[in-house]
Amino acid sequence: MHLMLLPALFKSNASITIDKALVQPGGKKVWRPTSAESRNGFILHVKHANDIKTQLEKRQEFMKSVGCSCQPLIVVCGSKLTSITHYQLSIDSIIYTVPGPLQAVDYLFKAFQSLHSWYPVEAEQVWLFLQRDVYGIVSQHDNIKSSSLTLAQALRNNLK
Repeated sequence: MHLMLLPALFKSNASITIDKALVQPGGKKVWRPTSAESRNGFILHVKHANDIKTQLEKRQEFMKSVGCSCQPLIVVCGSKLTSITHYQLSIDSIIYTVPGPLQAVDYLFKAFQSLHSWYPVEAEQVWLFLQRDVYGIVSQHDNIKSSSLTLAQALRNNLK
């Protein structure tokens, strides 16, 4: 699943200040998504279909603990990334099956647009890259960082 490499290229610039009421004693007051959290915020890999609901619930609990809401998400299922058996979208706790990885990205992007939903904070740079450079949509509200713009330009120049 080559798509799972995108979060490594377009690193999150999110820095979420956690509400004091949510901070555990001695816990972090700011959440900066790790590379793994960014990857899972773009595409969540689950090894067994039975674990999808549990993994989504854990994700929802974690996002609530840092004061964020769970946004729509791609979920892939398979024992390894090289043997994915099915692709799904999780939108508002409803699971939709899709035919493949590109359709998953396409359908979810269109869902974000039609539902006027925010991109997941930990994968926002990936979705903004897709929005701007794949779908050709530029908005004045885009919070894209300059390093992502530079990387996108370099990719365009090398693909010509």
